[in-house]
Amino acid sequence: MDNLISVLFYTFIVISPFFSGLYFEKDFTYAFLYLSLILFLYIIKFIVDKIKNKIKIKKENKNKNEKQKVTVKQKVKTYDNKIIKRLIILGLLILLISNSTYFINNYYYGEEIDYQLLLNGNIQLLEMILFSIICAIRFKHERIKDKENKKENNQKDEIVRFDLAVVISSICMGLLLFSKNFYREGRFEATFYYANATAMFFLISFIMLVHIKTKTKLQKVIKVLVMILDLSALILTNSRFTYILLVLYLGLYVLKLIIDKIKNKKLLEKENNKSNKKIYILIISLISLLLVSLLVIFVMNNDKLINRFKIDTIERDIKLRYSYLVEANDIIKDYPFGLGYEGYLKHNVIKENKYKLRLVHNVPYQIVLNYGFIMLALSLIYFARYIYICARNKKLLSYENVIILLVLLHSLIDIDMSFLVIPNILIMLAVRNLYPEK
Repeated sequence: MDNLISVLFYTFIVISPFFSGLYFEKDFTYAFLYLSLILFLYIIKFIVDKIKNKIKIKKENKNKNEKQKVTVKQKVKTYDNKIIKRLIILGLLILLISNSTYFINNYYYGEEIDYQLLLNGNIQLLEMILFSIICAIRFKHERIKDKENKKENNQKDEIVRFDLAVVISSICMGLLLFSKNFYREGRFEATFYYANATAMFFLISFIMLVHIKTKTKLQKVIKVLVMILDLSALILTNSRFTYILLVLYLGLYVLKLIIDKIKNKKLLEKENNKSNKKIYILIISLISLLLVSLLVIFVMNNDKLINRFKIDTIERDIKLRYSYLVEANDIIKDYPFGLGYEGYLKHNVIKENKYKLRLVHNVPYQIVLNYGFIMLALSLIYFARYIYICARNKKLLSYENVIILLVLLHSLIDIDMSFLVIPNILIMLAVRNLYPEK
């Protein structure tokens, strides 16, 4: 059962980006049904394990060593069960607030409830809630195995497996670089069909890859090649702000290497080769970044791509995004409890490329527009709680949080979080930071 669930879970991670990044209703509905199946299998496994344990307890006489084992296991279960219960409570609160929005608007503003949109909104939220619960359950099982075997391999392996699944997905998507069908106006969009979200996906994969440890020379060569592929795909999206975030990450990474060298000078003198390899990978990445940038500008010679970096174009785009927020402010004043799923599409008057704007391109605003200030307050409270737990677990400066920070920064001016693949990755990164390493 464990192996079947693992295969289903990691298959989901690998293939989900190919379903439009789980942006459209039919795609995240399929994802919700798939995750429901995985959760159902976990429930069956839980029931079967309970029955087996009861039979075992009846047949066997407990000795002192066994009692100690159960006590250790029970301590792990108690902590992990708290996390799962809190995620369930958070999920129920989110659903309560989101559904209240429709009925409040019906009562106060006389707006007719669109039950199809209500259903779509619930499925979208449930997909992320189920994913978070499944991630917590997986970590619970791996941590119990570690405690039973007095090791930490399973918990660490689970982290590596997830990162590898994302990287494998990015490799498959990166191969689409060679097909013209996945470009629009010279920008690589892959299966997200939105260049900026595609860029963030490849940036996440690149950062994960940097932190995956390699042992053999072949693994190191493959790692560098995949890093170049990720960066090539990222560059070809022509996502300006993602370029800035990439430079920011590389700057932070170099700064960390320098700080580590100062703090652990003696240690690094003994392990000079390891430090040099990290710098080598970074240099290769920077060189490939430069080469691909030159390829885009000089070889492709696409005027539309070059125009995106002109001052007047950037200024125009900033004004356009600002106009979204100005109009959103007026809507929020009238609907402080939100408009529900797709409610903004009905009420806004701004058009982009002759189509009505579906999303406001800013996550805090989008949360308020969809489900009101109460949902935003709940999000901020839980985010503050998450930061506190990370600080307690000494994981505040982990690379997982660097990824979360970069995505949140980008989501202040774009719609990344509407592609559920992106929040799913952030959820997994956040959930594993809730657990202490020992």
